[in-house]
Amino acid sequence: GRSLSDTKKTSVLRAGLRAPVLASLKRSSGTVTITNIANLVSGTDDTVTVGATAFTATDGAVVLGQATFDARTGTSEAASSLAAQINAHATAGALVYAVASAAVVTIYAIAEGAAGNDSIALTYEQLGTGDGATIGGDVAANKLGGGSDDAADIDYAVIGAKMYINKVTG
Repeated sequence: GRSLSDTKKTSVLRAGLRAPVLASLKRSSGTVTITNIANLVSGTDDTVTVGATAFTATDGAVVLGQATFDARTGTSEAASSLAAQINAHATAGALVYAVASAAVVTIYAIAEGAAGNDSIALTYEQLGTGDGATIGGDVAANKLGGGSDDAADIDYAVIGAKMYINKVTG
């Protein structure tokens, strides 16, 4: 059979810190940008809906995995709380995973490719005074979008480049 001794050309990598990586099709996604925490919790608390689960902003402590998120201290902290709650929620966490960076939460379908397009809801509902968040990214008609079944859309790792491994996708 084929020799596995040339570690630069096979998926069996024995040298240094190299590891084989499974590339995946581009996932459906969307973003939630937290713009104003005071508006999230003024009057009736605003909601961000992911799939069929409405996550309600609150100005108090939250329990991980419940459909609430903490909007007490800042836009970045509210985004981090929302991402953590989505990931820990039994229903929403089975459909998507969320990553917070500053005040932006990027939400990705767990299913690879176009499977999440037009099937997973992502909405923001202002119930109090003024907008507290916006929806963006590849969202169309209040659904995640941008997923692709085309192999040309796969981002590949390049030797020498940094690569970060996601806890969900491996």
